[in-house]
Amino acid sequence: MMTDRATPIFRHQVSLTWEVGGLGRARVTLPRGTGVLSWLTVASVVALVAFMFLGTYTRPEAVGGILVPVNGCKSRSNNPSLKRSKGSTSPE
Repeated sequence: MMTDRATPIFRHQVSLTWEVGGLGRARVTLPRGTGVLSWLTVASVVALVAFMFLGTYTRPEAVGGILVPVNGCKSRSNNPSLKRSKGSTSPE
């Protein structure tokens, strides 16, 4: 049998509890390390951006000629410690 009055979805006690706030408030908390990691991330990004704008790099230069060591080149034939043994195939 239908009545003109609408049936509530929840009981009257549930509505009162919601109004009074009997269960307390919802509290959202984050893990302890989240703040530290957030600050480290922000500091890293700031350092990276600063380096991109303020950092310098070495420009390549083309130089003609041959580089020779100051003391000269060592020859394998004159130095026995630099000679390869007969069975050795790997370079030293």
